[in-house]
Amino acid sequence: MEENEYWNSHQPEQQPYNQQPEQSQYYSQPNQPYMPPEQEPKPGAGMSVASMVLGIVSIVLCCFWYIGVICAVIGLVLGIVSIKKGPSGKGMAIAGIILSCITLLLVILILAFSNSSSYTELINSFSEAFEEGYNNY
Repeated sequence: MEENEYWNSHQPEQQPYNQQPEQSQYYSQPNQPYMPPEQEPKPGAGMSVASMVLGIVSIVLCCFWYIGVICAVIGLVLGIVSIKKGPSGKGMAIAGIILSCITLLLVILILAFSNSSSYTELINSFSEAFEEGYNNY
């Protein structure tokens, strides 16, 4: 066997210069990023987020009891329904339920003590101290 024949027999075949290699079925077009397939949203995930957000809003606004109670009740209902629908977002739903329950308890305590004279005296002393500090500034 001659040297050229030996050399040519052990070399991989090359494609002709003007031909492009075959494209696989997963090859994307040039200059276009790969886009993964869209995933369907899991049932109950949106309600669990809404429950947590309403729980946070209700606890922040519990001093305005009428707004806090409305947000807490809606957050409580959405959290319970979200847990019943499926496991997605379960932690956020539980957080929303807990925050909504805390808000409802705080509102009940505020309304119970708002009619007592000790609560009224406490509020008056805080407002007098605030006004005194504000006037001295």
